[in-house]
Amino acid sequence: MTIIFIARWLGPDNYGYIPLVASIIGLGIIFADAGVAPSTARFLAEVQGNERNTWSLLKRTFKLRLFILMPICLGIYLTIDWLARFLDAPLLPKFGWLIALLLFLQTMQRWIAKVCEGTGNVDLLGKINLSISWTKPTLQVALVLAGLGLLGFFIGQAVAYFLIVGIFFFLLIKKFYSEDTMPSKVESIVSKSHIISYALPLMVIHASFWVFMESDILMLKYFKDIQEISFYGIATSMATMIVVPIAAFGASAAPLVLVLKKDSIQRAREMIFKSLKYLIVIYTFVSLVIFIYAKEIVEIFFSARYLSSTTSLKIYSIFIFFLAISSFVSLVLDYSGLAKVRMILVATSAGLNVLLNLILIPKYGMIGAAWATQITYSPLVMIYIWLIAKHYQLLFFDIFKMSVNILAIGLLMLVILYLFHSFWDKNIILRLLGIPLGGSLYFYMTYKMSLVKKDELLPLFGWKFRK
Repeated sequence: MTIIFIARWLGPDNYGYIPLVASIIGLGIIFADAGVAPSTARFLAEVQGNERNTWSLLKRTFKLRLFILMPICLGIYLTIDWLARFLDAPLLPKFGWLIALLLFLQTMQRWIAKVCEGTGNVDLLGKINLSISWTKPTLQVALVLAGLGLLGFFIGQAVAYFLIVGIFFFLLIKKFYSEDTMPSKVESIVSKSHIISYALPLMVIHASFWVFMESDILMLKYFKDIQEISFYGIATSMATMIVVPIAAFGASAAPLVLVLKKDSIQRAREMIFKSLKYLIVIYTFVSLVIFIYAKEIVEIFFSARYLSSTTSLKIYSIFIFFLAISSFVSLVLDYSGLAKVRMILVATSAGLNVLLNLILIPKYGMIGAAWATQITYSPLVMIYIWLIAKHYQLLFFDIFKMSVNILAIGLLMLVILYLFHSFWDKNIILRLLGIPLGGSLYFYMTYKMSLVKKDELLPLFGWKFRK
């Protein structure tokens, strides 16, 4: 929610530098991480329960992490002046050292989070996410209010990541290191070549995700002004913010699918089907509300100065739905050993995304960028679901039928939302009343059609599966 305050405080003339810097850091992380973090998670999941193998793998990936990371950070710092001239962004050099520092800290935080994910330490991963969600915005708001503006925003972000990385790195050492954790046969089981060979396709996947989420920011800045970035940044920030809770679910549920598969493939199938069902139920509602009420959302939260973001946010309501589904299914593919297949798919889709952006952005600006993302990302997620269904021997028709039933109920809710929004166009309170009324009908219908069941909710989050 901090982004709402920051956007209001800085205004469209300055806020655009935040998504611009985030895009630059995101590009740097692709090369600085090089797929090592998700590769680490995958191999740690395989050696769970063997403390010696775990510790040896942690040491190996940490050294590899630093070896790749340090030169990339230095390169970003040395090229920031050139990048500022290329993008016509004169304030960038002022934040050069902070951009390099944030690149280092965010890459390390990503590695620590993936270590927690791979070792099954969901509680520690949750603490990391909670710490970031509280510490970072608190420091950012405090320093912005102190009159430091954009500089305060980035300093607050850097201090927060420094504290979080330091504390949780110490906790990981404390948890996994002991006198007994000496190098063992993991030296031959998980070598550097194993890690790198699996990391490379994951790096391509990570790069492709950056293409979908942030490359259009750089292209927009090249062709348009900083205000266009500010307006478009509202839509992309809202999409990321809304999907954050489900990303945490995906990080904990995807490894669980692998564990269940070892015990019984039928239980893994059930986990996948129920997870997909509830994600579709929840984010059909969320996406339809955003589509109808995009203008109200922008005006209430970000002020009338950002109303130019409305159309982009409407288009991004489609992306929010598919991104939520992808937050689970993409990780399931990775943990199922299908990262190389996903790499080919996502690289192809990302290439088409870049091509469409280059065609649409010069003429249509942020609207073209928004459509380029939807056109290329939505089919990709559908293919992900088909691959999972095939790998786990699920009937794709069952998933399709379930999705159609949910979307049919969603269309009924959409009619109610549209009627309230159109009929009471002069009264915002009555317009917003359509959300609880339409939502109540939507969730009641999903319950009556047995799409939502009380006895499935706890098992979905692993409670009964772990017994």
